[in-house]
Amino acid sequence: MAHVMRSHILPIILAFILFVMSVNSLDQVDKWWARQTPAISWQGVEVMTQTVSPGGVLTVDYTATINKQCPADLRGFIEAPDGTVPIRFPVVAGGYAKPTEEPRNIRVSVTIPETSDPGLAPLKSGPHIYRTVATRYCPEGVEEDASVPDVPFFLEVAR
Repeated sequence: MAHVMRSHILPIILAFILFVMSVNSLDQVDKWWARQTPAISWQGVEVMTQTVSPGGVLTVDYTATINKQCPADLRGFIEAPDGTVPIRFPVVAGGYAKPTEEPRNIRVSVTIPETSDPGLAPLKSGPHIYRTVATRYCPEGVEEDASVPDVPFFLEVAR
């Protein structure tokens, strides 16, 4: 009996080592997959208010699938037709929506300031873009998201 145990102990030890390494590998694959999956997958945006005046509210519906919940810093700004950025919004905290399997609507209302930022050219009527970038703080690391859909709208400034 002792001879049989001695002849099978090495394969048993090797099988145990293989099992422990497999469990560790699965954990590493899971972490790798989590790092490769973005927190939010954007599908599009629908602009509810096509024309906005300074002091008015721009309302949009984003469509997105939330893959994981990560607190975020959202930085928004408005880009003029000539490529300048006359308005920069303060950083807003966000990213607290629960993960979803299906795309969901995210309604956002933004008040357009009466004037451009200090020291910049005054606002002019014309097509503008509201753009947002997000910095997400996920357990797997910091994620920069510049793929939030742009929101085209017409800014109508009274003369």
